[in-house]
Amino acid sequence: MKPLSSISAACIAGLVLFALVMPIPAEAQQKKPAKQPAKQQKIYEVKKKTEADTKRQWHVSVGFRVGCFWWQPVWQKYVAKEVNNGVDNFTYKMGPNAIFGPMLGFTINDRWALSWNFQYGRYVADARALLYFSPFLIPGKIHFVVQKMDSDLLALVTLSKYARLFFGPRYQGYRYNEKFLFVKSTPVVYHSIAMGFGCAFTVPIAAGFYFLPNVSMVGLVGWEEKNPYKISYTLKSEAAIAGAIGVNGQMDFGYYIAQAGVTVNLGFRIQYLYYIKKVRDSYGNKGDLFFGPGLAVIYTY
Repeated sequence: MKPLSSISAACIAGLVLFALVMPIPAEAQQKKPAKQPAKQQKIYEVKKKTEADTKRQWHVSVGFRVGCFWWQPVWQKYVAKEVNNGVDNFTYKMGPNAIFGPMLGFTINDRWALSWNFQYGRYVADARALLYFSPFLIPGKIHFVVQKMDSDLLALVTLSKYARLFFGPRYQGYRYNEKFLFVKSTPVVYHSIAMGFGCAFTVPIAAGFYFLPNVSMVGLVGWEEKNPYKISYTLKSEAAIAGAIGVNGQMDFGYYIAQAGVTVNLGFRIQYLYYIKKVRDSYGNKGDLFFGPGLAVIYTY
């Protein structure tokens, strides 16, 4: 029994010694230490990138706005008797239409920013009229499509976290060809330059949701392109330099998707221009009214 016990003890001692001197695989040795430094490095890189984005003051925004707007231009009512080329006044029927266009913005720092937008739309104008072509009175329908264009370039100054002032030039214009019976007149092209200034507010509602009202005042000067060969059935009066003052207001509800850097705004805009001096005496409205709902999607980098 003693020799067997000695042999067994020697075998066990040999196995333990073998286990102690057997090298541990390199993967097992490096598995835990390798994971921890890599994780720490990744966290450090993410924090570093987030801090860099937070400190960066300049931002670029690109967006698109679309809306459905009603337009009642100053020329919607026509005063025929004032220019003695018709026997009755009339009003063009104009329904709402889509207005759309791009938006660009550049934030310079935490105080100054620039924004630009352009909008384009097409409106159909129809009227029944009785026009005088010596020595005849001819009843018929006047029909044309108006191409309307608006654009502005604004500088914005941040007053506080919730309020900004803005100011800058604006352009508004349109172009159309009258069509009476089967004949088109020469194009009527109108341009105007305005200067506007106002204030915009940002009111937080809930996580990611904001109320964004703004209001501005506008002063405008407008004119028609001269055409010595113009043929028109209604525009018999001489074109003059127009002048108008007005107000523009907009109320948007916005939602900011932080993960995507995208802002979605849904709201309503209204603009009224009162004409101190009209381009033509035959224009019957006192002002120009433009209003309707709109949707904008803006990506900010």
